[in-house]
Amino acid sequence: MGYYETEYWLNDSWGESRRERQSGVYHPYSPDLITRKEFSFSAATLDAVAEAHARIAELGATGSRTESIARILLRSEALSSSRIEGLELPVAKLLEAEELRRMGVAQNPDSVAALVLGNTDTMLEAIRVGVSSNTIGVDTIRHMHKLLLHGTKAEAIGGVVRTTQNWIGGNRTNPIGAAYVPPQPHKVPALLEDLTEFCNTTEYPAVIKAAIAHAQFETIHPFSDGNGRTGRALIHVLAGSRGEVPPISLVLMADRERYIEHLAAYRSDGDDHGHSAVDSWVEYFAQALVSACARVMVLDDILNNVREQWYSRISFRRGSAGERILQVLTSNPVITIARAVELTGASSEACRLAIKRLAEAGILVQNAKNRKSDLYVAREVVDALTSFERASSTREGNTLDERPSAHVPQKARRKVELPRLD
Repeated sequence: MGYYETEYWLNDSWGESRRERQSGVYHPYSPDLITRKEFSFSAATLDAVAEAHARIAELGATGSRTESIARILLRSEALSSSRIEGLELPVAKLLEAEELRRMGVAQNPDSVAALVLGNTDTMLEAIRVGVSSNTIGVDTIRHMHKLLLHGTKAEAIGGVVRTTQNWIGGNRTNPIGAAYVPPQPHKVPALLEDLTEFCNTTEYPAVIKAAIAHAQFETIHPFSDGNGRTGRALIHVLAGSRGEVPPISLVLMADRERYIEHLAAYRSDGDDHGHSAVDSWVEYFAQALVSACARVMVLDDILNNVREQWYSRISFRRGSAGERILQVLTSNPVITIARAVELTGASSEACRLAIKRLAEAGILVQNAKNRKSDLYVAREVVDALTSFERASSTREGNTLDERPSAHVPQKARRKVELPRLD
């Protein structure tokens, strides 16, 4: 799939340590162009790809990925860079912040809530831009990247293809001893053009296209920062016809070591091993999609069970405001009277009375800090989402038996029993 070059780094900075001040040899990777490259795949890989397509289609057919659930699941993807800076927000706080913003309540622009909301918004918008594009061009990718860095400290380089050498690992001043050194900057424009041509012209199935494009993008590392989030957004654009792709990063982040190993193997030195590495990577990627689909279906089942329990505790007349609120509450677990009116089309008074009954039944709890805003929370839904996020931090879906490789949210107020997620 390419070859490693040998270059010499002449250090012109002082640095704070001997390693940072040194000059020496480093090895940038030069990947092959992929548009006209022929790949062969094993029967096991093709079976995994077929299953991934079937599971993605099943998600689209059942409609289990409601907008609010999708936002929660995509949050893990949008926060990939924020976590490096120590930014984290519980599910309940994120949902409350979204509803308060919808009501026009201003947030401190430097608060964690504002930063997390910004990351989530830009990820969703970047995916929307990519999905709505007739073709994926270099300008499309640059625009997605610009959106993803908007409002961050790196905003100035948003959408700017790098003109300097970057690297992963090692030290901050030179690539000597780095874990990976991407292609030299003068090769990046041609590699990006080739990548987008591959995305637009390849006849490989969508899952194979997304797998190869993601690995190639991360190999090129075309931007100075934000490559990870951009590469994951690209998966959502390519793997489904309408962007209906499960949150694969929940799986990849819980299996971080193997994910990195597969990407490293993709950057093979030599063609023979390269084909084997690509085959292994595509099979792993497809299996990760299957696992992500299974996790979404588990969450959907849990939320359906929550809804059924509600119906056993309270009854509303068919077609009433109360029944309509119950129908939308699992996908909108933080709600106000005004939002209930918007979602159901019922009158303000009817929604007020329905929410009062739901609060009396313990289905909704008024937010103590936002009583003036009439903010109500469906705690059982929030607890289910929190428990799901905790389980998703491990490969097997159990934080008691397996040490998480990703951040683990705080425990839910009420424990929700989850089946094994894979």
